[in-house]
Amino acid sequence: MAGAAGVRRIVVFGGNGLLGSSICRAAVRMGHEVTSISRRGMAPTFEPWTKKVEWHSGDALNPDSYSDLLRGAHSVVHTVGTLLEQDAYKRFLRRGDYARYNGARYEEINRDTALAVMETAIAHQVESMLYISAAAKPPGVDQRYIDTKREVERALMGMHADSQLRGIVFRPGYMFSEEEPSTMAIGAAMLCANLFTEKLQLGGIRNFLAAHMGAADDTALNPMNTTTVADAAMNALQQGEVSGILLPQDILELATNCRK
Repeated sequence: MAGAAGVRRIVVFGGNGLLGSSICRAAVRMGHEVTSISRRGMAPTFEPWTKKVEWHSGDALNPDSYSDLLRGAHSVVHTVGTLLEQDAYKRFLRRGDYARYNGARYEEINRDTALAVMETAIAHQVESMLYISAAAKPPGVDQRYIDTKREVERALMGMHADSQLRGIVFRPGYMFSEEEPSTMAIGAAMLCANLFTEKLQLGGIRNFLAAHMGAADDTALNPMNTTTVADAAMNALQQGEVSGILLPQDILELATNCRK
C-alpha cells in the first residue's frame, strides 16, 4: 500500500473533464504525482500544469485497460458521470468522453464504471477512493441519474466497512467552472435566485425545492466552483480520518481549511 504521508500518487478517472481537470491541477499544485485515465487519454488544455500529469487512455468499464496504473497508487478519484443519457450537453461543453460513451446509460456510466474502479482499487490495496456523487436530482432529470449514484455510495460505504479501502463520497450541488462560460451563466443565475429568496425571506421555497429534489438540505441549491470541490478533494485525501458521505457544507469546509 502506498505511503500515507508526503507525495502521493493520485489516479483520477475522467481527468480531462471540467471537475477532473480541476482535481488534477490541484493535485499537481500540491506536489503529488498525478495520473489521469480517460477514454481519450489527452490533456484538456495546453496549460503548463498538464505536463506534470500522466495522461493515459483507458475504459473505466474495463479494468484490464488501467489495472497496472493503480499499482502503488495512494488514492483514486472517480469523476466519470453523466447528467443526461443523451450526449448533447457534453458535446456542448466540449469536455469529457461524451463521444466515447455515446448511447450508454446511467447504469453504465454513473454506476458500473465506479464499481469496476472500486473493485480494482481494492485488488491493488489502494488506500482511499473518492467518488463524486451529487446532492440531488435536478428537476426534469431522470430519477435513475441519482439512483445509480446512490447505489455506488452504498457499495463504497460497504467496502469501507469490509475492507481497508477508505471510502469518501462528495455530494456537491451544481458545479461550474471559469473554463466553461455556459456553466458560469447557470451558476450565476442560481446565485441570483438564492439572493432573491434570501432577501425576501423565502426560505420555505428553498426547503420545498430541496425536498422535491431529494436533497438532505437546501445547501444543494448553492452552486459550487469546481476549484472549490478540487481543493476539498485534496484535503479529504490527505486527512486519513475523513471518510463517509460529505454534503455541500462539508465540502466547503474542507476547501476552506485546505486554503489556510
